[in-house]
Amino acid sequence: MFKALNGEEIIARLVDETDEHYTIEKPRVLVTQPGKNPGELTVGLVPWFVGSPDGTIDVSKAHIFARLTGVPAELQKGYLHQTSTIDLSASN
Repeated sequence: MFKALNGEEIIARLVDETDEHYTIEKPRVLVTQPGKNPGELTVGLVPWFVGSPDGTIDVSKAHIFARLTGVPAELQKGYLHQTSTIDLSASN
């Protein structure tokens, strides 16, 4: 999970890392959206690159503010649900 300088929070699979960039695939950006109850907010995941939502992208480290290596379980579950080709509904 990455926090970009523009404020976006991105969850993705890290493929490679060099001194200059991260190579990630299937990036999703976290967005807040209204919940079911008034004043409630929920978190959604939206493809970072709509034209290639499951693509592989090189991201310059100069554009990343922070990196989180321990992604919360609920975000992991939502991300895997969106990006996996395996039917995860039977695992509950």
